Amino acid sequence: MAICSMHCSLVSTTYFQCAVPAWEVPVGYFDKFADDREDFLDPRPHDNLLVDGESFHRSRKCFWALSCLSEFNLYIGNAIHQWKDSRDIWEKEFSGLGPGGGPRAQEQIKEIGQLCEKLQVIRVRFQQHHKNITALRDGLFSASAVMESRASTRLGCQLDSPLD
Repeated sequence: MAICSMHCSLVSTTYFQCAVPAWEVPVGYFDKFADDREDFLDPRPHDNLLVDGESFHRSRKCFWALSCLSEFNLYIGNAIHQWKDSRDIWEKEFSGLGPGGGPRAQEQIKEIGQLCEKLQVIRVRFQQHHKNITALRDGLFSASAVMESRASTRLGCQLDSPLD
C-alpha cells in the first residue's frame, strides 16, 4: 500500500508541476488580450473600445473569451478542489509509513500545496479577466443600443418630415 501511495503522490506532484506553467500560458495571453490600460489615458482610442463593426468582431471575441475563461476557471477550481479533498487522505495514508510519515511524502504534500496556491493566483487572474471582458462586452451592447436608437430616431424624423 505504501508503494502505491508514494506512486500516487508522485503522480500528483508531477501533475501540479506541469499544470502551473501550462496555465500561465493562457493567463498571459488574456493579460494582453484584455489590456486596455494604454487606451484609458487617450479618450479617442478608449471610446473606440465601445464600437463594434457590422461583423461584430469585438462582440464575438468577447463571447469567445468569456466562454474560455469560464471553462478555465472551472478546470483550475476542480483541480484545487480535488487536491484539498484528498490532501487529508494522503496525510493520513503517509502517517502510516512510520515516524514523520515519510519525509519525502511530507515534502510532496507541502510542494503540492504551494503549487495549488500558485494555481489559485492564476485562477484569480482568470476571474478578473472574466469580469473585465464582461464589462467590455456589456459596454459594446450598450453603445450599440444607443447607436441603433439614434439611427432609428433619425430615420423616424426623416419619415415624419413633409415631402416637398
